[in-house]
Amino acid sequence: MSALLLKNGTVFDGTGLDPVSNADVLIEDNKIAGVGPSGSLDVPEGAQIVNTAGKFVMPGMFNNHSHLGWDGKRDLEKQGKEDSDSVTTAVVIMNMGRSLEAGVTSVRDLGMNNAGFIALDVKERGLVTSPRLFIAGKAICMTGGHTWWCCQEADGPTGVRQAVREQVKKGATVIKMMASGRHPEFTQEELDAAGHEAHELGVKITAHATIPQAVDKVLNAGYDCIEHGAAFNEEQIERMLEAGTFVVTTLSPGYLQAKHGLELGLGWTEEQVQARRERLKNPERALLTGKAGRAGVPLAFGTDAGSPAVPHNNIADEFKYLVEVGVVDSVKDVLLMATRNSAQLNGVEDSLGTLEVGKLADLVVIDGDPTENVDDIRNVEQVYLDGQRVI
Repeated sequence: MSALLLKNGTVFDGTGLDPVSNADVLIEDNKIAGVGPSGSLDVPEGAQIVNTAGKFVMPGMFNNHSHLGWDGKRDLEKQGKEDSDSVTTAVVIMNMGRSLEAGVTSVRDLGMNNAGFIALDVKERGLVTSPRLFIAGKAICMTGGHTWWCCQEADGPTGVRQAVREQVKKGATVIKMMASGRHPEFTQEELDAAGHEAHELGVKITAHATIPQAVDKVLNAGYDCIEHGAAFNEEQIERMLEAGTFVVTTLSPGYLQAKHGLELGLGWTEEQVQARRERLKNPERALLTGKAGRAGVPLAFGTDAGSPAVPHNNIADEFKYLVEVGVVDSVKDVLLMATRNSAQLNGVEDSLGTLEVGKLADLVVIDGDPTENVDDIRNVEQVYLDGQRVI
């Protein structure tokens, strides 16, 4: 049995408690074997000891809204229509590595052509060091619907059921429905059929639903999660509370595109960037998502990684914006979104998300303390998957 002791760090265990200084974490084989004050654990003879004094030790993080097939720079429709599988494979491998560099040990990929399935393939073949993967395959949209150029188009309850079955057959562990663009998309019957089929097949289902009419339909259909947040009203918040519906917040695209849209070579005009800046002056969606979270609706962490200006190795800005805009009250809240809450969203809370005895040893060691200085979340020094150091 191999053993590793991370000694004298500030430990954030993800259970909801405040970080504890001068604490140790013991790993035996691929699991957490102990967490406690320095010197209090029964350490096996011959254990490797890593001094983490001055470091922040925490569970591996999840990015629950990621697009491994998008590179964070180029036009999304152009990538969706023109990238070959070989180009997509290169982008996917790059982004798997970038995710780990940011301390993201679990990625929930929500679709771009076959990128998620490519990620699963290269991971299962042992060709790359990969984060844990929760894969939607292709998102499902109505014919000509939102981002149709990288989705599986389907119409009618029967067509939607078939699309869900096809994604699960290929390896999808979550289904994503495009329930809105600028307007509601899919009928109630279509969304109901997709939700029923996904749950019958034992997978979770989520929806891009950013406007109130679409949110109502998704809640009627009993989905597990809503992506991006929305301008939720009181009735919707109550319904989400009752059903335990998760919300994944994704503030990064709007803020980073408004801030860096002209300097990253995205090909955007001043007018396009200014339009994004104007939208940020009234952050209603973010504030009402925060209201839902404070009422008890579970929030999970996601950046929409791969969107223009949102590379997969940048989670720090999402941390900052969530606090600055007022979606949450503190960085500790964001840490819980990225660890414990995320494990619950993905149905793996028994094995991941917190540093508790018996759970899998996915950990991150950060230089500094992000609860004191949020920018320290950028200073990822060590990353462990299944007790093995990969960064």
